[in-house]
Amino acid sequence: MYQLSQVNRFTLNEKFDNRTAEWLYDLSNGIDNEPVSDRRITKSIGCGKNFRGKNALSRIEDINQWIQALLKELYERMVKDKEMNQRLAKLMIVGYYTAGKGHCHRSIPIDITSGDYPLPERISADIMRQLFSRPEIIAQDPLQNLSLAATKFVDASIALADGTAKIEKFFQKINRDAFVEQSTKNHSIQQSIELNQKQPKKSLIKKQPNQVQSNTMDRYLRHQQQSTWSKANNNDKIDLNDPHVRQINRETNQLLDSFFYNKILQSMEI
Repeated sequence: MYQLSQVNRFTLNEKFDNRTAEWLYDLSNGIDNEPVSDRRITKSIGCGKNFRGKNALSRIEDINQWIQALLKELYERMVKDKEMNQRLAKLMIVGYYTAGKGHCHRSIPIDITSGDYPLPERISADIMRQLFSRPEIIAQDPLQNLSLAATKFVDASIALADGTAKIEKFFQKINRDAFVEQSTKNHSIQQSIELNQKQPKKSLIKKQPNQVQSNTMDRYLRHQQQSTWSKANNNDKIDLNDPHVRQINRETNQLLDSFFYNKILQSMEI
């Protein structure tokens, strides 16, 4: 700036356009008309390192070591940024360069639902698991550059609220009194069901066949006695056209139908 102040205005006009020459001349004399504005907060925080030639990273162990070293430096800056700006980064951008793939970038989410950053060991483990889990590929195409950047900043209080919402959204708020009343009612209904299950099942469908079976059995026995007495008096001869015999046959068939009907119902567990 001292050297610039020794250059006169005419020389600056020869080397630059009028606007630039005027701006340089004013700066060299301590004049700056640009309005003062708030400090701009960076949108990302990052660090990186080159590994050229023989220093290229071809082993998983070396990559893991440098990931932890870079993350240690970056993590300190992230924590300091949180204290100064009350914000947290939601995303970690991992960049690397290889001769075969060129420049590559991958995004790794950072779990900030607790309102703070996870331990750096956890972040480095996530990076290694998701990006560098195949040693054979790394050996064939070593890394010549490695960089880490934290970005997608959110307000720290909002991050904590979002983390709580992720848990609470799975639960529904209820009225305690209504819940107790409904639980008591459900318990009473359950007790009634269990009591009914312990009692023998009585079906309306069964009652009719059983009743028919009982009445038919009594009538059949009475007719059987009369038939036996009639056969003894008629030298064991039975007239099949006799209405009395027909009635006995019908009732016998009804009795058999009822018997098999009950068996079918029992097999179906009705």
